[in-house]
Order: sequence, then structure tokens, then C-alpha cells
Amino acid sequence: MLTKEAKLPQFVGDPGGTIYHLKNGTLHPIRSWQKFVELNKEKLPIVKISYITVSLLAKGELI
Repeated sequence: MLTKEAKLPQFVGDPGGTIYHLKNGTLHPIRSWQKFVELNKEKLPIVKISYITVSLLAKGELI
């Protein structure tokens, strides 16, 4: 269960291999591994989430 103080991950991945940047509660699909490396300067982990979880979150533009 997430609490109000819980910090959401910045990068999540679905079972199909798509990686998303989670920003302000919106999922932004990342177009390439190179773009992911550019965005992930802090070397944060990719947290795996289900398709159901993906469907519950707002979708943003491709980055």
C-alpha cells in the first residue's frame, strides 16, 4: 500500500519491455534505450509493473 509519503519510481517497465518515465503521475513512453540512458543520469532502477497498473495511470507523450 502506498502512503502519502511514498515516493514513486521515476522509471517503470511493463511486461512487454516498454520503459516509461513516470512524471507527476503520468507515464511517458521512452522511444529508445539511448534516450533512457540520457534521462537516467542517476542510474535509477527500472521498476517492473503489470499491464493493469499501466492501464490505471495517465499516458503522456512519447519521449
